[in-house]
Amino acid sequence: MTNADAWDYAIGMIKVDGLEPTEELKEYIEKEKRGKQQWRM
Repeated sequence: MTNADAWDYAIGMIKVDGLEPTEELKEYIEKEKRGKQQWRM
């Protein structure tokens, strides 16, 4: 599974619950998919 596939799956799980990700989260995910952003804890 690619990074993009994993994010697409996660977005799908959010939508199954009847929710919609925020614009900020969508922007973050797009950067993450392109490799320009990395999750930091």
